[in-house]
Amino acid sequence: DLVSTPTLTAPRGGASVGTPPVLTWVLPDGWSSYQVRITGMGRTFRLAVPGGTRSKSHPASAWRSGLYRWVVVSRSPDGKLHVSNPRTYRMLPRLGAWVSSGRVRSGGRYVRLRVGYAASLPSANVRVRIKLGRTLLHSGRAVRRTMHTRGVGSPRRGWFAYNAKLRQTLRRGQKIVVEVRVSAGGRTLVRRFRATVR
Repeated sequence: DLVSTPTLTAPRGGASVGTPPVLTWVLPDGWSSYQVRITGMGRTFRLAVPGGTRSKSHPASAWRSGLYRWVVVSRSPDGKLHVSNPRTYRMLPRLGAWVSSGRVRSGGRYVRLRVGYAASLPSANVRVRIKLGRTLLHSGRAVRRTMHTRGVGSPRRGWFAYNAKLRQTLRRGQKIVVEVRVSAGGRTLVRRFRATVR
């Protein structure tokens, strides 16, 4: 029968983590590691580990945000398998935002941007604000955007063209700040990009 004897050490039970964690555990003298089992998002991952191993990274194929439960199965010197008490941790959404290009047009009153966003969730809210010093030139409403999958373990990504009408005319040489705010799963990332009007 499986007996609870390995001790899980990190992450602590019930922890919320912003990046995929490294799972660690300790075993009695003479015992060896056998397997790490992670359950979450409707899947179970069974990860074989060498006998001397005492840590394992959260797998890239399970980087979706949500609650995960894990145990360690180990082997005692008499050859029997033993399983730890389970622990849980929550993977918080990973977010990203960027502006890949932009220009001012129509007499310095309109800005056209290419805005990018990323999240480890299927969708996110994206909001754009533009400032000149402390003066707010534009405050867009939050727009819900759908993500596009980009490889195993990567946050889902997307981009869109964004047109903003400013509250005042800009002159060549002025410096503006474009603020992109991405929100998903109860988290918000704010990135600010500086640009000179040319």
